[in-house]
Amino acid sequence: MSSIPSPDLSDRTPVHRHHVDGFGEVRLVPVDPDADLDLLYAWVTEERAKFWGMNGYTREEVHETYTFLDGLTTHHAFLAVLGGRPAALFQTYEPEADPLGECYDVRPGDHGVHLLIGPAHGGQPVANFSSGLIIALID
Repeated sequence: MSSIPSPDLSDRTPVHRHHVDGFGEVRLVPVDPDADLDLLYAWVTEERAKFWGMNGYTREEVHETYTFLDGLTTHHAFLAVLGGRPAALFQTYEPEADPLGECYDVRPGDHGVHLLIGPAHGGQPVANFSSGLIIALID
């Protein structure tokens, strides 16, 4: 979806950076529900992202969801940035504060994550893109 305006991420302070040899530096920046709405809406409502559970959401519902998440201390949404462009949506959460925590015996230190890899970076497939992102995010 190269027609999606990419938010200006140059002035956002990353909460994490990791350089992957042969891939580049991946920066994690907090999602800004207002500035990132066009991108978030396009990504989470695509058919390929139906597991995200937001197909059929309106722009307003996507905005409400990420504004709500932005106000929590237990759930966080980040954009993974590669080469100055958004590459993935990465969310972390504390299972004891999430409905998932009711499904298993949560242990101290448990963390949950969701990863939605964006469309082909810059419209062109990149070799080992998923593995490069995962290496950076695991750190």
